[in-house]
Amino acid sequence: GSNNSQLVAGESELRWAGSGSWINQLTLASAPPAWSYYTSLPYPGRTNGFIAAGYGGLMICSSNNGTAPAWTSLSASVRSWLWGMTRTADHYVAVGNFGTLMSSPDGINWTVELSPYTVTNSVLLGVGCNTNSGGYTLAVGTKGTMLWATNSYLWFQLSTLSTTNDLYNVLY
Repeated sequence: GSNNSQLVAGESELRWAGSGSWINQLTLASAPPAWSYYTSLPYPGRTNGFIAAGYGGLMICSSNNGTAPAWTSLSASVRSWLWGMTRTADHYVAVGNFGTLMSSPDGINWTVELSPYTVTNSVLLGVGCNTNSGGYTLAVGTKGTMLWATNSYLWFQLSTLSTTNDLYNVLY
């Protein structure tokens, strides 16, 4: 969103604040599906707009109708839970169960990307993009899974991290 709106996503939760108070989006007359949303991002190009994704691969986006977001469901679900999203210089990336990698140029139309076969039983839990240093994207997940890409469709597994711990987040 913008500097004056915020969105919190969680288990059966989606709360928006535009003027100081938190409004439960799942109880509104024009509510998005009552669902568990595990990740959300600002939606550039829409005033106070957001994208949220989560359980079952459901993705929704909002635009502001003056007082609160108006929600729209996006493309059909891939049926994998989506745990993380990021925005690169020219596209969105979402990650989830079974090594799910998805990309979108506009946040509306999504393409499932090819995951390295070694991560198809992994859960990708977080993703981030370093737009200041070559524009590479890093995805992390269960049992130390780490993938990197310099574009939205060609992913490589990193083998430099030796851990059985789960990795959850990428920040730049």
